[in-house]
Amino acid sequence: MAAPDSRQARARGSLLLAACADALGSVFEGERNLSPERVADAVDTTASALCWTDDTAQMLVLAEHLGAGGGRIEPDRLAAAFADAWSTEPWRGYGRGAARMLAQISDGTPWREAAQSAFDGAGSLGNGAAMRAAPVGLVPGRSLDEVADAATASAVVSHVHPEGVDGAVTQALAVAIVATTPRGQRLQANEVIEPIASRTGAAFAAELRAIPALLDGPATAISDRYRCDATALGAVPPALAVFLRHPDDPVALAKEAIGLGGDTDTIAAMAAAVCGAYCGEAAVPPTWTAALEQAARVRAAADRLALVP
Repeated sequence: MAAPDSRQARARGSLLLAACADALGSVFEGERNLSPERVADAVDTTASALCWTDDTAQMLVLAEHLGAGGGRIEPDRLAAAFADAWSTEPWRGYGRGAARMLAQISDGTPWREAAQSAFDGAGSLGNGAAMRAAPVGLVPGRSLDEVADAATASAVVSHVHPEGVDGAVTQALAVAIVATTPRGQRLQANEVIEPIASRTGAAFAAELRAIPALLDGPATAISDRYRCDATALGAVPPALAVFLRHPDDPVALAKEAIGLGGDTDTIAAMAAAVCGAYCGEAAVPPTWTAALEQAARVRAAADRLALVP
């Protein structure tokens, strides 16, 4: 295991915990009004195999792309890699819109055309660009403006709607901020939220700035405020809220994120990616990583990210 507070430990923690939470949350995707006891049983009694979904599949594509390219985004290659991942494993749980767009790219349609054609030309405002964005925030030595620019570049190959882009920017910045925060330093909500909100559009900024008021109340306050659905605006702020409520407790975080209902795997994965970037690999329950499919690939992708100059 890497040194507890090293770049490698933070990167491994982020990607491993995201993949585990994705797998744990996938069992409940689309459900509402979940029983806390049922969620707790699923999280505490780890299945013999944790199989992740399209969330992790696309996150790993982006992590490997960044690792191989010295931290740079090459949009044509990245779009092709996303499409290849879908065509190789279309059963990973891709939404209909994402599958249709990736199929177009796989068939030779330029990604700019395929991305722009979604939702009758408005572009996707879904959370797909956000769910995969954590690796952007793990590239070392980048300013927050550089992280935001790279997150935008990673998003627009599939999500050109401003809210879809803002979701990716928010997730990547949250990871970047906590990944460079000393492990023992107490996180202040506004110190995480304000640097992000100042780099997003008005709609996203408003939803992010609503988070601090929800942190001391019941988890139902989060699900009452946010849709917790497949949109970026409905999923990314609640994921960040859950992280800020449980920044160093991955198990409690997973239970609460899944318990919100809705897009359970994506919300849990995004919250967990931020948590892992803050806590490092040592915080990931060993029973989870032991059951996680392709754990060696996840670690290798994280290690290569951590070594980007």
